[in-house]
Amino acid sequence: IGIILNSTPFFEKDKSVDVFTESLGKRRFLAKGAQSPKSKQSGKIEPTYLAEINYYLGKSFLLIKEVTIKNSFHGLRQDFNKISIACYFLSIIKNATSFNQPNPQLFRLLLHYLDYLSVESEITKIKHQFEIDFLCLEGVHNPKIEFERAFYDYTGHIVPKPTLI
Repeated sequence: IGIILNSTPFFEKDKSVDVFTESLGKRRFLAKGAQSPKSKQSGKIEPTYLAEINYYLGKSFLLIKEVTIKNSFHGLRQDFNKISIACYFLSIIKNATSFNQPNPQLFRLLLHYLDYLSVESEITKIKHQFEIDFLCLEGVHNPKIEFERAFYDYTGHIVPKPTLI
């Protein structure tokens, strides 16, 4: 079971899908034919979805066989600002993690905040608390340094702030 971080077009009809799992860390899969309108997988590999992925090892890729959505966090898709912040959380995780490096605590943190964000309305407060909890979990929190600077110092990446309307 993992959280879909992103899915991007790959070749003509396929998609590359990054998934963050509790036990395996960040993994990259290939969803054959997922860009086709008739694909069974196309609507199931959307960012923020918690999904169970059955896969097999191909010649060069982990190939998705079947996807079962466990939680779509429906409340996120009802509000532009919520989905924007959720994608911001995913971007933080994508940029702070390496492939095949398990981090169960970080997985649980992301899962908790996606769930929390989908049902609560204090989104700015949730965003700020996620940033603090993330830095604390990674052992780099300093209340005197703003998140963007601390994150850049820790990862070498800049994560754009979410667009809110």
